[in-house]
Amino acid sequence: MMMYTMDAVAHESQVESSSLLSRARTYVQDGQDSAAMELLQQGLLETPSDMEARLFYIDLLHKHGSRTLCDEQIAIVEDIFSHYSGFWPAWGAK
Repeated sequence: MMMYTMDAVAHESQVESSSLLSRARTYVQDGQDSAAMELLQQGLLETPSDMEARLFYIDLLHKHGSRTLCDEQIAIVEDIFSHYSGFWPAWGAK
């Protein structure tokens, strides 16, 4: 039985996350936006805390007019930010 420390799990999640984003970007660079969107949709189920991948997914959905899916993803981001009431004032003050 393999045991993982919290650091190892966090590192593995970060590697998966950056790999997801880089693979999606490669698909887009190759003109395969739909493959990138499918990859991001599935990958975000496994790593839902990957904000950069989610923002990239929202960007692609918007670009392709996928309003319903885009709105669903925006709602997830809104929910995340709703837990950090100081974020917007801090961002606005910068």
